[in-house]
Amino acid sequence: DLSRIYVSNLIGDRISLFREAVPPTFSTQINITLTASTLNLIKAHPNLGTPSGSTTSAVSTNTILIVGSGAVLDMANNTMNELTASNAVAPVVYTADTTAPEIESVVLDLDTAS
Repeated sequence: DLSRIYVSNLIGDRISLFREAVPPTFSTQINITLTASTLNLIKAHPNLGTPSGSTTSAVSTNTILIVGSGAVLDMANNTMNELTASNAVAPVVYTADTTAPEIESVVLDLDTAS
């Protein structure tokens, strides 16, 4: 049940990665490719995916992967151990977003009187 996979911070805020996870068929890996909308949700959250410390090269320790019970089964239908805030492994590499923002659309309403 891939709906139990989240990116989270240590204070409990979380964003589901359900739509990004591709269910494997008898594999030892799950590939998660973030969509633009999920990536934007993470970027917009001030406490997710940001560096710790005073420099942008510091490793992010405020973001972890949460995998709930029953999210992943082995070939014998045994569930993997749950990853929670207390036993999750923090990222070891932080790469700052250096892509400049782009305007995707503009709406100009010339019918209003203001």
